[in-house]
Amino acid sequence: MSASGILGNLEPETILTWKELLIDLDFEYFRQSVVHICKTHVDFYPGTNIPALIRENASVFKSKDFAKKNTFKEKFEQYKLDAASPEEAKEFIDQAGFKLKEIPQATL
Repeated sequence: MSASGILGNLEPETILTWKELLIDLDFEYFRQSVVHICKTHVDFYPGTNIPALIRENASVFKSKDFAKKNTFKEKFEQYKLDAASPEEAKEFIDQAGFKLKEIPQATL
């Protein structure tokens, strides 16, 4: 299918402008946004700012994705991965000059 079939009767300058306005979007959020718009909008009016509509929907999908990835359980699992090992903690304590009678053992 040609670009004119997909983009209707848009001028080449308009297509290039839209590309500049949308190029920074993650492709998956862009795709989800376009699919959603196509499923929910029957008509577009002359004043409809389609690139802004795409960006707005993409940000909604990005927010939902971010919310899913940032549940307490996900954050806790990431904290466990990022935490220093007991050996690294002991080395830091020694380098910092702290004096501990006993180094507490972490239990997870």
